[in-house]
Amino acid sequence: MSGLRFSAFTALLGSTLLIAPLWPSYGEDTVLRPEIGQALQQAQKDLSAHNYNKAIADVNAAEIVPDKSSYETYTIAQMKAAIAAQTGNVTEAFRAFDTLIKDPRTSPQEKAKLLSAEISLAYKAKNYEAAAQSAERYLREIGPNEQTSLLLTQAFYLSHNWPKTLRAAQKTIELSEKSGKVPSETQLQLLGLSASHLKEEKLANQAYTLLVKYYPKPEYWQNLIQSLVSNHTLSPVLTFTLQRLRFQTHNLKNPADLKDMVERSVQLGHSTLALHLLNQANEQGLYGPNTAMEDYDHFHNFITLKAQEEEAHLAAMAEKARSEPTAKPSLTAGYNLIWTGHAKEGLALMKEGLDKHPPQPEQALLLYALAQNDAGQSDKALSTLGQFKGTDIADTLAQLWSIALKLNKH
Repeated sequence: MSGLRFSAFTALLGSTLLIAPLWPSYGEDTVLRPEIGQALQQAQKDLSAHNYNKAIADVNAAEIVPDKSSYETYTIAQMKAAIAAQTGNVTEAFRAFDTLIKDPRTSPQEKAKLLSAEISLAYKAKNYEAAAQSAERYLREIGPNEQTSLLLTQAFYLSHNWPKTLRAAQKTIELSEKSGKVPSETQLQLLGLSASHLKEEKLANQAYTLLVKYYPKPEYWQNLIQSLVSNHTLSPVLTFTLQRLRFQTHNLKNPADLKDMVERSVQLGHSTLALHLLNQANEQGLYGPNTAMEDYDHFHNFITLKAQEEEAHLAAMAEKARSEPTAKPSLTAGYNLIWTGHAKEGLALMKEGLDKHPPQPEQALLLYALAQNDAGQSDKALSTLGQFKGTDIADTLAQLWSIALKLNKH
């Protein structure tokens, strides 16, 4: 008995499914009876003419034919899927797609296209929950796909489901890094935004740190630094480290902030470094006699005097530090030796301090890394900074310093 059938499967063009033409065929498993085949052929013509109501009526006429074969049911579902996709009927499209996906006639490649069409259709209709469900199904049944993972994260975000947004972004970013790929900028943005909504400051900082690492745009530096500046739990050492980072990346320009950085350096026992920072700010025209700062000369004289006093007593301080059981004297005196031209001796003394088990080892190691860089050993500094792998504030600052030093080398 002669019949009609669809030649190939649906082809996905954008978000629209187009059904291939009908032609005569023989074979019991691919035969459409004339009353069904002709109705579907007319439906395809009406769909092409954008006569959607007529196309739906044509499909309904085919669907009410009794005793349909599995192939006839399958072919009707194809046409229903095409009409629903073009008309934006998410519910009807999903129902038809599901019929097609479950049918053994559908190849894995066709199944992937159908699930992609579901995601696209639901997303376009702003049915983000349905889009997320289809995206999750795609990743579960088809496998990893960068674009689908991004759509899943975006669907969660647009649904204001911050926990799921965060988890989806984290998973995708981790997979990217494990495979040696640069994480998507959008995924990193979504991770930072969802973490901020959940008040997960560590995760938000981690996201913006990665953005600065992979996409070093000024706005990412500013967002991250602003977040860190607003953290009122920073220790004096970490606060100073952050100030120096801002200065290094040209994000510390206010004269009052510059003065505070210099003063804090003196308070931490590094007056020679303080004088160097003050002179550097003056050279850059940020804080000096030409910036209408009336107290600059007085302040500069004060810092110069402190640096001279420090240098005069430095040899004795270093000698005493070696016999001290605590770490701080060795770390302080060692760093000061570097700034007076004794880099090798200073780094050795700081290493002795690290071996004395400082109460805040991460901060001490961070200080040592900066000392290595200040001593002209940038590669060794980067190696030390590379030891920081966590998400605490010291780890974040270490990672940012690593990024800043790499950018400076280029």
